[in-house]
Amino acid sequence: MSSPPNSPYKPLQDAKLKSRWRHSPLLAWLVLGISLLLTFCAWLLSNRYLNERAAERFTVRTNELEVAIRERMLEYEQVLRGGIGLFAASENVSRGEWHAYVSNSQLQKYYPGIQGMGYSRVIAPSDKASFEQEIRADGFPEFQIKPSGERAFTTSIVYLEPFDWRNQRALGYDMYSNPVRRQAMDRAIDTGLPSITGNVTLVQETDVDVQAGFLYYLPHYTPGLPTTSVEERRKAIQGFVYAAFRSGDLMHGIIGDSVRGIAFELFSGQENSADALMYRSAQLQGPQHGETAEFAETRYLDFSGRVLTLVTYSRPELTSSIENWQSLLVAIGGLIVDVLLFLVIASLSRQRQRAYELAEEMTAELRIHAAELQRSNAELEQFAYVASHDLQEPLRKVTACCQVLLEDYSSKLDDKAKQWISYAVDASERMRQMIKDLLSFSKIGRDEEHSEVVDANRVCHDALSNLQYTIDETQAKVEVANLPTVQSNGTQLTLLLQNLIGNALKYRGEATPEVHVSASEEGEFWKFRVADNGIGIEPQYRDRIFLIFQRLHAREAYQGTGIGLAICKKIVERHSGTIWLESQSDEDMQRGQEAPTKSGSVFYFTLPKANTAV
Repeated sequence: MSSPPNSPYKPLQDAKLKSRWRHSPLLAWLVLGISLLLTFCAWLLSNRYLNERAAERFTVRTNELEVAIRERMLEYEQVLRGGIGLFAASENVSRGEWHAYVSNSQLQKYYPGIQGMGYSRVIAPSDKASFEQEIRADGFPEFQIKPSGERAFTTSIVYLEPFDWRNQRALGYDMYSNPVRRQAMDRAIDTGLPSITGNVTLVQETDVDVQAGFLYYLPHYTPGLPTTSVEERRKAIQGFVYAAFRSGDLMHGIIGDSVRGIAFELFSGQENSADALMYRSAQLQGPQHGETAEFAETRYLDFSGRVLTLVTYSRPELTSSIENWQSLLVAIGGLIVDVLLFLVIASLSRQRQRAYELAEEMTAELRIHAAELQRSNAELEQFAYVASHDLQEPLRKVTACCQVLLEDYSSKLDDKAKQWISYAVDASERMRQMIKDLLSFSKIGRDEEHSEVVDANRVCHDALSNLQYTIDETQAKVEVANLPTVQSNGTQLTLLLQNLIGNALKYRGEATPEVHVSASEEGEFWKFRVADNGIGIEPQYRDRIFLIFQRLHAREAYQGTGIGLAICKKIVERHSGTIWLESQSDEDMQRGQEAPTKSGSVFYFTLPKANTAV
């Protein structure tokens, strides 16, 4: 039986039809499906985020490895050039002088990886016999150039340090007789630049722990002869200062334990073949090599005419154990929440269904009361929102009313009433300023920030303009050096400088305030310095002052809310910088003065350099 159109039970019946869907078991299953989908998306996003972080970390580690190799090879080149300088300073470098030079260079301490550093002389065919006789007379009676035989162009290793049992095997060796060495030596002669060989087996090698090796040549020309053209350089070549390397020892000397989370292979040339392999990390030994690595990258490094191929692979330790479990924890946590949500909604659906079955006899008036209650709750929520966001306006009205009482009804109030009204005005103003500062503090990092190239001179000028009244009132002397351009948010940088300079003017001593603003370059950052001659801050409070609401003085002595330096710290850290405090006496002590000559504080903060010039 249907109800009449004007039946008082019509609203109840319509609501009942709608509620059957909202509180049926299908709703619980629908919510479960949606929550499972959201959990899956969260797991995918977590996985993607972790993979991106791992990829960034892998690239950073690869960059570190490449830089370490390049820097070490440049250091080796400088050592070789030092050897050339020794020959340029002496007409005839003796074996003892060469030994002294190499010993004082302390290769194993400062340049680990060098097997030996030596000098190879170019021998004319007609001078071969006399040369061998000369070396034999120098204490090596069995000396001869190796391999034997006549060649149009012959060289011989004359000096090689350290002159240990390995390197003694190479004395007299003609490196030009080997095609791989010859190619690098010819390139050094023709270009006048350092040259690296491909893979070779060093003459010093034994049958134990055999490693691939290479040599680094720097040509030595006869003093006084022209070397402008290739032909002139070939005629002027006198010898080579060179260094021999065992690739494995070299890599251990370069990287040590500094590069973690990656393994790598280094090849001579652009072919990743077994013959070209110079070094392979211990983690890659075995049949699989880097096949199971999550990330891999190939780079080509050009060293003195020789291209080396660097292949890096990620290792499991590239990510922490917590990161490895994070995606799984997200999935498990999401599933637990999904199931609990499903059970709660299903239980609520059953309970609501039973409740609606019992409420079929309820009248439409009861539903009207429920609607009124719902509207009342909404109004209460709106009231709470307004109260939490509009506190400043009532405070301004309280202050204004109190000021009207003081100004318009002053004659009708006694001194006690005026005093209490003044207390109310002061308290309202402090509360308003505190709310204003809190809003400023909370906005930093929440609003969309626009980072750009900012001229710090312009920003500092704006800050001083805002403080001009205080500067004139205190007759302060503010000196600003030429400031750089930085990558920053201009509005926030103005607030930062305004707070620091304003503090210097506020916390002044008896002398005329003096403030100095300057900046110096420090790596990828600019270090700003704001110094004053004020009352200073004791060392035990230097960390505390950057905390919110922290004050070191009574309000009667110095006005403020204790939020200004907290805002400064938040601005600097949002720009990936740091801020700290020193005193003028600290700087005096750092300059070597036993007794401090100045009072006051020195604030330092760092900001990143600008990507492009203004």
